[in-house]
Amino acid sequence: MQKKAFLILIIILLIIPMSLAAGGGGGGSGGGGSSSGSSGGTKITFTDENKNIIKNVRESRVEEITLSDLNKYDFTVINVLAEEAEFSVGNSKSIKIKTNEAKKFDLNNDNRYDLSIALFSISSNTGQFSFNEIAELIPEEPKKNEEVVKCGNLNTIKERVKCRLELKDYELSQEQGLNYLPEECRKLTFRKECINRYEQTQKCWKFPVGDERISCVKGNLNLGNIKNEVALCNIKTSRDKTECKELIEEKVYNLIKFRFYDLEERAEELINNGVNAELVADFISEIEFKKIEFNEAKTKEEKKEIILEVRKIWIEFIKKAKLQLK
Repeated sequence: MQKKAFLILIIILLIIPMSLAAGGGGGGSGGGGSSSGSSGGTKITFTDENKNIIKNVRESRVEEITLSDLNKYDFTVINVLAEEAEFSVGNSKSIKIKTNEAKKFDLNNDNRYDLSIALFSISSNTGQFSFNEIAELIPEEPKKNEEVVKCGNLNTIKERVKCRLELKDYELSQEQGLNYLPEECRKLTFRKECINRYEQTQKCWKFPVGDERISCVKGNLNLGNIKNEVALCNIKTSRDKTECKELIEEKVYNLIKFRFYDLEERAEELINNGVNAELVADFISEIEFKKIEFNEAKTKEEKKEIILEVRKIWIEFIKKAKLQLK
């Protein structure tokens, strides 16, 4: 639309005698006004040889800026105060600038800065501006997660675990808010379901170690008395019975993995009692690997073996931790 309006204005200027245009107000993209009058237009024209122009511009004044590629943009001074001025350039909103401050603009939306404007000084209602034609690539802003996440993007489980253990409470909360991805979920195809399960589990930590905490988790998993649920499955038809038992099995496996998770949390609490964070990080990392192995195990026998291995790892950890307790 801007280009079309500009062409129409050029045609009008060619047809109407220039003497009739004297005193015309304002300036569109074509800069139709003259230099006379408080709101009349004058020109700031860059060439390949001249990339810097310093000019005094009064309040309510419109200047037509022509870049060396011949594209034209209006520069309008809206307001001039004691130590700052307000202006617009091209299609920008109003911009406030202080003395000895400079701002850059991408006038044609090509991800490159085309113009730098600085305010040198102010006298009465006039600002002394420096206009510099530039060609600078606009640097990409880092993504929010990349700015804040400290641990989630590290390469190994051990590195991520150790990093999280070193975070303060508010930093951990921030980290999880931006990138909550439990280690087990990283390896799974259905990540969202896994993450939801971990999120629901968080409320169970308010209960002490033991039956209350386990009861909370079973509630999240919609897992009642296992014997009773199996009995209900047995009265179903063949196909429904199989699906019913598979669902119960999945819930039981998730409960077992929560017990692994519970050991991790109990180990982490020991840091406050003098246990070395490195020892705790090693233990948690081992358990996280066991969760992954548990998910990948094909038979019940393999899963039982992993449970026994986790029990052994826990016993060894406690032996070492007891030597460090205050």
